[in-house]
Amino acid sequence: MSSRYNRIRKLSLFVAISMASRLLFMANNLEGFDSIDFALGLHDYDINTHQPHFPGYPVYLFFSWLVYVFTQNDTISLTLPGAVLGGVARVPIFYLAKRMFSERVALLASMIYLVNPLCWLQAEKALSDATGFFFIILSAQLLLYACTSKRHVLIYLISGSVILGIGLGVRLSYFPFLSMWLFTVRELSKSNDGNIKIE
Repeated sequence: MSSRYNRIRKLSLFVAISMASRLLFMANNLEGFDSIDFALGLHDYDINTHQPHFPGYPVYLFFSWLVYVFTQNDTISLTLPGAVLGGVARVPIFYLAKRMFSERVALLASMIYLVNPLCWLQAEKALSDATGFFFIILSAQLLLYACTSKRHVLIYLISGSVILGIGLGVRLSYFPFLSMWLFTVRELSKSNDGNIKIE
């Protein structure tokens, strides 16, 4: 129990540092046409007029709209979801690496993610990349659990599938990750009894 408590405490500290590093350096203005299109979409959602451009990023703009209700600021509304979820992404990264390798590797992976320049930069901009990454990596964790766990397999499969769908609603360009869902379904279909049970 103490080992689990220490792990959660360390992970919470890492997540707090990661979120703080993103929030402290959030963009103060919109950069590039994509960010401006997103801002226009907050006020008048219309793909035909590139507000935003295809495929519309409905989930990302929904999260941004929720923030806008409270902040009334386009830049903060479009940046905050990525900054927060970009920081929280360390949690599924940790548990994914822990299940695949070891706790030591998981800590290393989450530390590398913290200081990775590209991940850090994307989480500070008014773009959908960091938000989409969080849902994709969380989906990967849950689908891996579905393949490797003996209990709650169906729960992991359904939740992983839903989260993957949300991730595709954030960024449709992540559609190649459907392959991990297909792989999971294939592996589960090859199970000995062919049945998936909730226990």
